[in-house]
Amino acid sequence: MKKISIIIPIHNNEKQLSRCLNSFLIQKYEKLELICVDDHSRDNSLKICQQYANQYENIILKRLPKHLSGVSNARNYGLEVATGDIIGFSDADDTSVMGALHCVNNDFEKNNNLKVVNYSFNVIDRKNNRKVRGKKEVIRSDNFINYLLYKENVQGFLWNKYFDKKIINNIRFRTCLSKAEDLNFIFRVLAASPDAVVIISNRFIYNYCYNDNSVSHTNTKNSDFDYLNSYLDLLNLKGISKRTHSILKYRIYKQARDIKRIYTLNSEERDLLDKLLKSCLIDYIGNYKLGWKDDTFSTFKHVLGHLFPQLKNIYRKLGESSNYEN
Repeated sequence: MKKISIIIPIHNNEKQLSRCLNSFLIQKYEKLELICVDDHSRDNSLKICQQYANQYENIILKRLPKHLSGVSNARNYGLEVATGDIIGFSDADDTSVMGALHCVNNDFEKNNNLKVVNYSFNVIDRKNNRKVRGKKEVIRSDNFINYLLYKENVQGFLWNKYFDKKIINNIRFRTCLSKAEDLNFIFRVLAASPDAVVIISNRFIYNYCYNDNSVSHTNTKNSDFDYLNSYLDLLNLKGISKRTHSILKYRIYKQARDIKRIYTLNSEERDLLDKLLKSCLIDYIGNYKLGWKDDTFSTFKHVLGHLFPQLKNIYRKLGESSNYEN
């Protein structure tokens, strides 16, 4: 049996925290290490964590130093103290599915060369619940990187992925990013080991509880530029394939286009976006089929918006309610 470390950043999660921790503890996995990293919570989250740490020997409680803050710093702090053979991540307002940890252990025990597993997950919303299932597949990490950029059951989520600790090595989260920091981290981990074995599993191991007030769902001009900066940072990675490079430029074009459409920009910002749109246009056209439904719908909306300006607010609200990304 392999030791599994789960890193849980915590910030003002008093209402959901016990539910999250209990969902792991109830599985009675013998070699479990829960690493709770408090990011200066102002509610009772720290007190709750202390109570759990006093009761369970396998719960490690850390608090970020005063000069550090943010989910990336919390995860980096957790990586420094993790002792497990396998590393997983959870958000404090989500839950693990019963039997998930034994499933993870079995996958890694049966596949000696396995480095990453991407699992299926449940999306739990106030309005409706849905399942996001992956088609079972065994691929190399250099191919899996592309899936991060356009496949719904993969994407840049941390919480539906488990890593062999060795593949993470000394790679850490970019603390300068407030959006797409998960995607950036996973991408760099995989790019450093292009021949690694990755499994896409159809097993459900995680309940993602959609929170409208979450930082990851709060869009501002700065945060949307963070998405863009994350993609641009990855574009400079050495060793990525031409195909991956092209898909990245496709995502850069889409992000730049959306920022330019939504926000009031200064001249420097407009110039930057215009240059990116021009330099990535060919790759956007070449990869259009990857998101043809979304892009075609967007194009249709823009035409309607010009013809009937009053529809703009309607389709923007619809887009906000139907879209989610980490």
